[in-house]
Amino acid sequence: MQICEFRFISSGVDQSVVYKGEYNIPLVVLSVIIASMAGYVALKIVDRIKQAPTSRSKINWGIVGAIAMGIGIWSMHFTGMLAFSLPVKIYYDPTVTLISVLPGIIASAIAISFLNAEKISFWRLNLGGVLLGVGIGTMHYTGMAAMFAENTMMYYHPGFFALSILVAHVLATIALFVKFASRQVKRFGSEAVAVVSAIIMGLAIVCMHYTGMLAAIHVPDLKMTISQDMAEMLIEPGGLVFFIILGTVIIMGITIGGTYVDKYLHELRTLVSKLNEEINRREIVEKDLHKSLREIRDIKFAMDEHTIVAITDPKGIITYANDKFSSISKYAREELVGQDHRIVNSGYHPKEFMRELWRTIAGGKVWKGEIKNRAKDGSYYWVDTTIVPFLNDQGNPYQYIAIRNDITESKLSEQQIKAAHIELAEKMAETEKLNTTMTGRELRIIEVKEEVNKLSKELGRPAPYKLG
Repeated sequence: MQICEFRFISSGVDQSVVYKGEYNIPLVVLSVIIASMAGYVALKIVDRIKQAPTSRSKINWGIVGAIAMGIGIWSMHFTGMLAFSLPVKIYYDPTVTLISVLPGIIASAIAISFLNAEKISFWRLNLGGVLLGVGIGTMHYTGMAAMFAENTMMYYHPGFFALSILVAHVLATIALFVKFASRQVKRFGSEAVAVVSAIIMGLAIVCMHYTGMLAAIHVPDLKMTISQDMAEMLIEPGGLVFFIILGTVIIMGITIGGTYVDKYLHELRTLVSKLNEEINRREIVEKDLHKSLREIRDIKFAMDEHTIVAITDPKGIITYANDKFSSISKYAREELVGQDHRIVNSGYHPKEFMRELWRTIAGGKVWKGEIKNRAKDGSYYWVDTTIVPFLNDQGNPYQYIAIRNDITESKLSEQQIKAAHIELAEKMAETEKLNTTMTGRELRIIEVKEEVNKLSKELGRPAPYKLG
């Protein structure tokens, strides 16, 4: 008997007496569940690879994912084979059975590599399908080669064998495409999409396996006996079923759990990083705020030392008055706060002047001008005033700040200069009047002298006045 022989059935083989196998439905269902778990592992591993912070951790997750998914596919294959029974005793070669897991791991590594891509072209998708299909097919037929049935020769139907390879390629391509197509249905939730994608990938792997099983033909052959020595080298499937399935489920469960733990830790690290960034940002903002407050205090101190400052609410009620305002108005600060500016109204300016002022600042514009006010003791003072409205989000003033400079002395000087100009003009007019009067008298004297000279000449006397 030759170990691991691979034969296609020929016309010389009597196919009328082939064994008909049967399937254990619960084990078939279990194989589908295991295959879906393997697909789910692949999708979760891909998520961890994408979020891994370093290249080393990406490689580590890729290795873990390939091993876990490969063992999952292998376990599905082995469970599917155990679900198949013949009317003869079946054995498995342990060495070949273990070796058959390697193509599954390689195929899983290929699948994870392609699943990790952001986008994929048509030709690259088909290439991935071919490589993944070949890997799964190699694993399947290597595992099938480890199976021996007593007094039975196993052949393969060429048509179904080719179909299994085609199915492996097509379904592997679909399984890869599912991941990229799932991006279009993210609205259903990432976890729901992952579960559906895993089920489709599992079904793709299962369909390839059972198509391959369909290609196997078991023909009775009394020459294919298994000796006692050979039986000792082989293993019976009975007791191994539970332990293989349990071990596989534990490995994939730990892997899936590890992905969730790593995801949680990644999210926790991200959250801690964001919290640290927020703390640093707030520290910077707090420093800037303290700096701004210090600058505002300095500016306020400088303004209070130099100018008259008052702040009012939208109705004109004084909410703040500095010492300069109290000093020039002769009112205490407590007397000013809570009042409006009518408390210092001198009555000098017409009502239209004040209405125009209010129209300007209520419209959100700055008003500038000179105002004459009256102090508490009845004295008057002039201020050069700038009123700035502070606007809310709706563009309406919520307070006004009035900044004034005392210009009383310059106003008095201006009035004195104006009075001097008026007096000078009056003096000049009076002088001009005198000049005009003097000029008329001189002309009359000249006229009289001319008449005297004329009369003297007529009288034959010399002219008494010399003119011109």
